[in-house]
Amino acid sequence: MDRMFSENFMNDYYIDIELYIVIVTSFLGLKVGLGTIANMIVIGCFMDLIIYIKIIPVCNNLFTGIIMLIGSLFASAIGSYLYIGCEMGCGPRDGLMMALVKRTGKPISIIRFSIEMGALIIGWILDGFVGIGTLVTAFGIGYCIQMIYKVCKSDVKLLKHRNIKEGLKFMNECITN
Repeated sequence: MDRMFSENFMNDYYIDIELYIVIVTSFLGLKVGLGTIANMIVIGCFMDLIIYIKIIPVCNNLFTGIIMLIGSLFASAIGSYLYIGCEMGCGPRDGLMMALVKRTGKPISIIRFSIEMGALIIGWILDGFVGIGTLVTAFGIGYCIQMIYKVCKSDVKLLKHRNIKEGLKFMNECITN
C-alpha cells in the first residue's frame, strides 16, 4: 500500500484526527476550550512548517539522536504541564489523557501509554512508519508527563478547564481588570 500520509498535507490529517478525539473526549466530560482549538490548529501548522523548512536536523549519529529524542520527550512533557495548567482547555490527546485519568484513577503513565499505543497501531495499519523513536515516544511520554507533574507537585485530577465561552469571559476579565 502506498503511504497514505504525504508530508505536504500533514496538517490536514492531524486536524481531522484530533477533531475525532475531541468529540470522544467531550463525551467523557472534558470541556472543549480555547486551548483545545489552538492546540489542534497550531500543532498541525507547526508540523507542516517544521517539515517544510527542515528546521530539525536529521541525526546520523545514534548518540545525538538519543539525546534529541529524550530532550524532546521532556520538552513536550513540560509544555503539556504548562499549557494544561492554564485551564483553558487542552489538546485532544492531552484532553483524552486527563478525562481517562479522572475517570479511571489510573496513573498518567499508563493512560498516556495506552493512548500513544492506540495511535501507533492505527498509524501502522494506515502504512505509517514505526521506528525506534516512535516506540520510545509511545513508551516514554506518559512517564515524562507524570514525572513533571510529580516534580511540580501538581495533580491533573484537580484541574478544572474552562469551555470556550468561559475562557473568553476569563480573558476579557483579565484584560479589563
